[in-house]
Amino acid sequence: MLHMMQPHVYKDPDHKPEMVIALTEFKALCGFVSMDELKDVLIGVPRIAELVSNDAISKIICMTELNGYVNAKIVIQSIFTKLIEDIDSKEEIAGCHSSSAKRGDNCVVDQQFHLAAATGSGYNLL
Repeated sequence: MLHMMQPHVYKDPDHKPEMVIALTEFKALCGFVSMDELKDVLIGVPRIAELVSNDAISKIICMTELNGYVNAKIVIQSIFTKLIEDIDSKEEIAGCHSSSAKRGDNCVVDQQFHLAAATGSGYNLL
């Protein structure tokens, strides 16, 4: 609709502006992680690795730039689907950061979990 009304401003006909202006202060999670960051999560956060199949983890860990991350989309989609469809996963994932901190794990992705946990708790998503 915006493209039809103002094509000189909205060049993309599929433009979907989820947020134009924030009325109050907000924090957002966005973007994608690299394959190396995904590998760090699967290796460095045992609780998340336990929620995902060993086969999927092995496939991700073995993927490299040299092999063009063959089938990466399919494997990542299967991991995402597994986590989303598993009702208990939401609570498990939310608790990963705090349980990791209690155990004293030196988590590679600690900052990402801290932001995710803070954002999730602020909006009572679970």
